[in-house]
Amino acid sequence: MSPQPFPSIDAMLSEAGLKSLFGLNIADITRAPLLSADGVSGGAMERVTIRSERGEAKLVLKHFDAQRDWIMRATQDQQAREGTLFRMGVLKRLPDVCIAPIFACAHNGDGWATLMLDVSDALVPLGDAPLPAEDILLYVDHLALYHSIYMEDKSMENPALGLC
Repeated sequence: MSPQPFPSIDAMLSEAGLKSLFGLNIADITRAPLLSADGVSGGAMERVTIRSERGEAKLVLKHFDAQRDWIMRATQDQQAREGTLFRMGVLKRLPDVCIAPIFACAHNGDGWATLMLDVSDALVPLGDAPLPAEDILLYVDHLALYHSIYMEDKSMENPALGLC
């Protein structure tokens, strides 16, 4: 069964919404703009911190809005592909070395938002410093594996996915 989107970001980030996702009693929820993102698409991201009986968890709320995001406009992404791939269960087929950290998605006016685990510590570091060759080879190997999962998959031609 495909995950159902929340009707709004407020519903997703409510105590009840977060409890339905994580099974935890939420004591506190804070949101703040994520300013350290090195993205250039124009999309907005927020850091969401939840506190529960198990401690603190850091999440990222990513907003998809074609009016702000030039990549969505340039690729005619009217559906927020990232969220669509999550909602339609496509990301569940990824190999174990590739993670899609999305937990949930929600309607956001005319756009969408996804709620993700904060994996920023595992991403390529910000800036222009050269990467070690072994890291580059690992990234290329994992990207090749990621793409090989879907390369011959005819279900990827489904127009409902909104892929370009």
